[in-house]
Amino acid sequence: MRLSEHIYRTASSLAGHLLFVRKVFSARIGEAAKIIAPDGRVMEGEVLKIEGEDVLIQVYGETRGLDIEDTSIIFTDSVKKAPLSEDIIGRRFNGSCLPIDGKPLFIPEKWMPISGCPINPSSRARPEEFIETGFSALDGLNTLVKGQKLPIFSCAGLPSKELAAGISRNAAAKGEKGFVVIFIAIGLTHHECSFYTDALEEMRGGFAAFMNKADDPVMERLLAPRFGLTAAEYLAFEKGMDVLVVITDMTNSMP
Repeated sequence: MRLSEHIYRTASSLAGHLLFVRKVFSARIGEAAKIIAPDGRVMEGEVLKIEGEDVLIQVYGETRGLDIEDTSIIFTDSVKKAPLSEDIIGRRFNGSCLPIDGKPLFIPEKWMPISGCPINPSSRARPEEFIETGFSALDGLNTLVKGQKLPIFSCAGLPSKELAAGISRNAAAKGEKGFVVIFIAIGLTHHECSFYTDALEEMRGGFAAFMNKADDPVMERLLAPRFGLTAAEYLAFEKGMDVLVVITDMTNSMP
């Protein structure tokens, strides 16, 4: 733990959302950083690579027109964390875990790093509990079970959003525990976002949605799944709920 705040003005170059900073002391991989632009705008970043005193930071925000000579970088000595509580159920967030449903952010019960920890596959319990989706091709031939993630990738013209919405709306698990769908969508148009919002409101059980729109910062497409999976782990392991994670990537669905 550092006893003081480290602020640098030694940015050397900027390539897209990658910021290179020189003469950095005691940074670490995965550390969260704040980038303060000359106009006072504050962006978040994450340390990706360290070579000696040179650090590579991935910036979560718009970097076009950024004057690196007058930009300040603050290393926070912490990793990016997600606010978590049971109040996350029934809420919709963007890729940075900020509410987009018109309600204020809930009071977090705890904060958890979104980087996650590696899981030993051999230590997993045998999947046995069936999750009904309402689609016979899945329920009969490619059955979903508790603890399984369901990624959905699509091409132009295929009904991916109808499939993802139908699974989220119809999903149900056999058991007495609470059942929650963690819905993660990346690269949505405004029409698709409206479609999924209506589908979530018709769901039989609880949900928490992390929705990244096509005009949102590109880097949020990396954050949305991490926030969603962190929320899923919290509800499953600490609150004892049955969780189904649905991830749909719409970034390649345009013709």
